[in-house]
Amino acid sequence: MRLEDIELRRQDESFLNGLGAQRIPDPTTAGDFTRRFEPEDIVDLMDAVNEARQRCGNNSRGLLTQSGH
Repeated sequence: MRLEDIELRRQDESFLNGLGAQRIPDPTTAGDFTRRFEPEDIVDLMDAVNEARQRCGNNSRGLLTQSGH
């Protein structure tokens, strides 16, 4: 999802229900938050998501992959 799409998704009840969220941050807040990440933080996040998927019984390739790995 691009930051530009967030405003549309904030009003999409089905999307929010799918996330299990009542609301999501506005694009400015989300952009400020994501700009604080360093490359190592992104790799850690990808690893955590992939580990969680494996624990849930999904043996397919990781949801997020790092190029070169």
